[in-house]
Order: sequence, then C-alpha cells, then structure tokens
Amino acid sequence: MSVVGGSLLFRTDVRRVSPLSTIVLNEERTMTTIAINPSINVSGPRLTRRGRFLARLAVIASLSILLLAGFSLVTGSQASSESSDSPYVKVTVKPGETLWSIAAKISDGDRRALVDEILEVNNLKNPELFAGQKLYLPTRP
Repeated sequence: MSVVGGSLLFRTDVRRVSPLSTIVLNEERTMTTIAINPSINVSGPRLTRRGRFLARLAVIASLSILLLAGFSLVTGSQASSESSDSPYVKVTVKPGETLWSIAAKISDGDRRALVDEILEVNNLKNPELFAGQKLYLPTRP
C-alpha cells in the first residue's frame, strides 16, 4: 500500500492456484478520500411509512385550517355588512346633542327609561356625549 497524490494505491499479484481459479496479483486499485466513509446519507432523513403518513396529515391539517380561517374571515365580513333585524340602530352624535335630546327624537313616552337603556347598551359610565361618537339606539319606542 502506498499514498500517491492524496489517493491510496493497493498493489496485488496474480497467481494461478488451479486451472479453473486465478488469483489477481499485480493490479492497482485507487481509493479516494471520498469513498472512505460511504455510510453518510446525503439525501436527508428517511421516514417510515407511518412517518410519511403523519407528515402528510400535518400538511393537510394545516392547509385545512388556513382554508377554513380564510373562509370564515370572508363570510364574517359579509355577514356583518348585511343589515339584519337588529333591535338597535347605530347613529353618530352631532355637535350639541345630549342623551335627553336623542331620546326625545325617538320616543314620545318615558325618556328616562330610554336614556337608561342607551347608557346600558353602549356601556357608558356617564351621560356625557362627544360629537362624532357612535351610539346604538333601540329601534322600538
């Protein structure tokens, strides 16, 4: 065995043992450093049948979740833009308006009960209003 230019050389002799068999003797074979460790798997990890099934299942499940989330996002925005038979209507407060004046416009009856309902529906702590504020008002008098 000898080393020539970074490669290993193996020399053998050929001898005849019998007329039917031959032993190779003077043959040169080179071995490069790349072939010294052929057990390294360059293609990556190999999965079993069950592992491939679980990987595919994970991909399909995540794509399904994304698809359903997108679908619900689109249908949710359409449903909220449609007018429904809600007992409340959304209005914008104009400058100078108060809860009492708004209640007087929508009801001829007891305004105190209507003001209390407006406070409760809109989660208002006090009856102060600001111009541009959005309020939900009951549609029934």
